[in-house]
Amino acid sequence: MKTTIYQVRTGIGIALTLALGTLAPGFADEPPAQPSQGLVDGSMLLQFADDDGELIKIAVSKPMLKIVAEALKGQDSSVARAFTGLESVKAIVMDVRRERLDAARKTVAQLAGELEAEGWQAIAQVRNKQTHLNVLTLPRGEKLYGLTVVIANGDEGQVIFANIAGLIDPGDLQTIISRLQLPGAEFVPKPEAESPDEQ
Repeated sequence: MKTTIYQVRTGIGIALTLALGTLAPGFADEPPAQPSQGLVDGSMLLQFADDDGELIKIAVSKPMLKIVAEALKGQDSSVARAFTGLESVKAIVMDVRRERLDAARKTVAQLAGELEAEGWQAIAQVRNKQTHLNVLTLPRGEKLYGLTVVIANGDEGQVIFANIAGLIDPGDLQTIISRLQLPGAEFVPKPEAESPDEQ
């Protein structure tokens, strides 16, 4: 697996540029969104950041995501629908010093374990000498309240965290992740295509 900082910066940057370019008057006066059950704090991972390396932090709130959804309506209604129920999108991508990688991997595993204890379900896990990767969802009935990707990648010397909180249709997961180019998209199961008899 090779997830580069450029991919994450480019994908989320496109969404932010689109949103900022369509800001409406009075946007700053909108009240903050209420905390979502699917919201996960990844700030504890920042302790492993390389002071001389690259660090990218992204935080997109519900008002901004609403603007993104409105802007996407004219381009692709299915993509716009996928963004409608989101509460927040957060991501951290950072270089980690080699001597801190073991501790970072342990913290990633601990965070994933805590989330599973709280009801999150692991839909993909990778464990080897170099990499710990976890993709988790928080199911509520037929919907999801959150998606979290947390990776300690020894090959790249990176820690990557991404959290999408809000009401998500499982069939829209790939659309959301791919649109933002968030890491872990290749590990999220794709929705099964309908057979000819079901169409």
